[in-house]
Amino acid sequence: MNKHKMNFFKYILVIDILSFWTVVNSQVSEDCKILNSFLKRTLNSVCCNGEMAKCDGNGNFSALSLGNSDLSEINNFDSFPIFENLKELTIGKDNLNVLPKRFFDNPLLEKLVVYESNISVIPSNYNVLNSLKEVNLEWNSLPEFPYELNKLPNLEHLYLYHNNIYGNIDLSDFKSLTQVDVAYSRVTGIYNIPKTLEVLRKNNNNEKGSKVITNSSSNDDVRVERNYNNNNNNNNINLSENEIDITNLNSNSIATNNNTNNGIENLNLNRSNDELNNITNNTLK
Repeated sequence: MNKHKMNFFKYILVIDILSFWTVVNSQVSEDCKILNSFLKRTLNSVCCNGEMAKCDGNGNFSALSLGNSDLSEINNFDSFPIFENLKELTIGKDNLNVLPKRFFDNPLLEKLVVYESNISVIPSNYNVLNSLKEVNLEWNSLPEFPYELNKLPNLEHLYLYHNNIYGNIDLSDFKSLTQVDVAYSRVTGIYNIPKTLEVLRKNNNNEKGSKVITNSSSNDDVRVERNYNNNNNNNNINLSENEIDITNLNSNSIATNNNTNNGIENLNLNRSNDELNNITNNTLK
């Protein structure tokens, strides 16, 4: 084989390598390149595989999930990338401690999950101009209810399962909540339940005399009350595994038939040390 032929084959080989690199690189979206840079990975590493990220037809992130192995070299989230089309963000990072306010800067974000990250502090000066409907901070170290989140105008679901929340909770400033989970903490009372609330989970809060109370007579959704008693349209109250002292449930219409429109359809007090006092003048259907 003469010298010219060898040079020709070398030229073809280089062209093939460059073509392959171009194809691979073109399959990596701009969002992916930005994320790879933040994670200190090779820029052409694929992200849109359904495990780390879900992407639309243009390669824009719609959902992103990062765990300890992905974030092993990341200690500061101040420069966490902003993804314009991101709707769901899930983060799990040991000893993160403070919920990064940078997460709130994603404009279309609807669901934020930060789990098993030892979160004990919520920032107060985060960006409220987002679309957040759900915040999940399960399995963290919050010492008190995160009232800082009442600035989120669209917040519907707040999941705080298995934290260290202690004392009473006042929900008066959470006007749009439909679901709240404070199970496995040390909650002693829940007050001013918004009329939008449909599901309240507080099982395994073992404080003696724990109560679920609302002071608003206009609340027609969830009512396990101490002072005002006229329960209607209450679909599901689960108080199992609690030590709850529910007193003075006078003049209620408590229904066990799911076909009825008035009263409580499902009142679950199983496996509990509940004390029910003064439930006279109630109608069981």
